[in-house]
Amino acid sequence: MAGVQNASLAAGWQSFYADRLQRQKAATSDALRAHFQAELDLAKKTMSLMGINPGDNGAPPSKVTSPNSGSDSAKPGTGNKAGNAGTVTLGPGLHENLKPYSQAILKAAAETGVPADLLAAVIWDESKGKASAGTINGQNGQTDSGLMQINPATFASLKATYPSLLQGNDLSDPQTNIMAGALYLKEQYKTFGSWDLALRAYNSGPGSVDRSNPSASTTGLGTKNYVEKVNYFWNIISKGGELPLAGYPEGNGSF
Repeated sequence: MAGVQNASLAAGWQSFYADRLQRQKAATSDALRAHFQAELDLAKKTMSLMGINPGDNGAPPSKVTSPNSGSDSAKPGTGNKAGNAGTVTLGPGLHENLKPYSQAILKAAAETGVPADLLAAVIWDESKGKASAGTINGQNGQTDSGLMQINPATFASLKATYPSLLQGNDLSDPQTNIMAGALYLKEQYKTFGSWDLALRAYNSGPGSVDRSNPSASTTGLGTKNYVEKVNYFWNIISKGGELPLAGYPEGNGSF
């Protein structure tokens, strides 16, 4: 079991490094590039202690195959601010609206491999931490509900795929809502290979994803700057900054 856990942890750090390297290259400001470089430096130190060579001078990390690949608990790459082996953490100074759900977020992150800070960022954008939030879905007319605004049709599919995690529960339960959102993000990450594209699929639906541009929607569905918004909140949460109650400063962009 220890060998499996170590290999899984190594794969998670490798994926984290690759993800942050990609984000640094795509960053449009010196501040963001410096932020991602700090995370890369920390990852290198941690991986070095584990005997992993992530690659030098911007080279991608060597490939590690996760022994859990393909199972319900497969981790698509954490990106969590990892502390001790096997732990996931949230950024410091979590907003008061999100604190009641911190343990549920951490549990979902540990189960799925979706970064805890990313889950918190999605919750902030979708509901600002209001468990009773509800929005009519323009695609099927059903109500997206809860902290992560899960559609009933999506939830039914997830329950069939992950019965041990979701069966017998409903979306009004915050822990179930967060787990369902994390599982859906995990699936989209496995399909599209990046968190930005996974976020586009989460917002607009998998059939709307343009693999070359996470800001695009091939169907015109969704919020144009959704990925940008969630990344903005993700960055704030990971640094312990203050989340804006008014939402993203530039508002919602339409297609």
